[in-house]
Amino acid sequence: MTIYLDAGHGFSIINEDTHYDPGAVNKERGWEEAKLAWTVASTLGSAARKAGYTVKLVRPKFETPMSLARRCSWLRSLVVESPGLVVSVHFNSAIGKANGFEVWYHRLADEVLAKAIVTEMGKLGYPTRGARRDKAYGRTLGILRTGHPSVLVECEFVQAVEWVEKWLDREQRVKYCQAIVRGIGQVFPVKKKTG
Repeated sequence: MTIYLDAGHGFSIINEDTHYDPGAVNKERGWEEAKLAWTVASTLGSAARKAGYTVKLVRPKFETPMSLARRCSWLRSLVVESPGLVVSVHFNSAIGKANGFEVWYHRLADEVLAKAIVTEMGKLGYPTRGARRDKAYGRTLGILRTGHPSVLVECEFVQAVEWVEKWLDREQRVKYCQAIVRGIGQVFPVKKKTG
């Protein structure tokens, strides 16, 4: 199975001009969702490859500009060519204090996947906010509109300094990404190659 990894936000093209969308920002720490998501998506890709999945990054380099509309249509075309799973990686934001890991899904068929990923994160003692359904694509902006298995992972709130620092620690990040891959594996196990 192919896992298509989308690191949220970053560079995009609007009216032929390149723009940078940092996503959620923690000004005190200088953290931008786009950079955090890219870091996690890269580590998640490595963890998924080690587990035996084929992985394609939507933006192969952080600086690769791609509009949200283009990312969505490109993902849909890729998934049609080679069916797989779309995982969009994000960091959340809130006014005031909030923290926790959550997974968004749109299709009811993806609820089991979202819950499996959340459960695996919970087994690590990570605070979770559950699996949440985006009925109208308002939150997920169409990234999940592929017609194939798709989830949007909100790793943490950028204001939750203690927890974001754990995602920035390579060893912890690898553990978290391995948990996400284990959750995926419960629903979409790696098919053993027959020789």
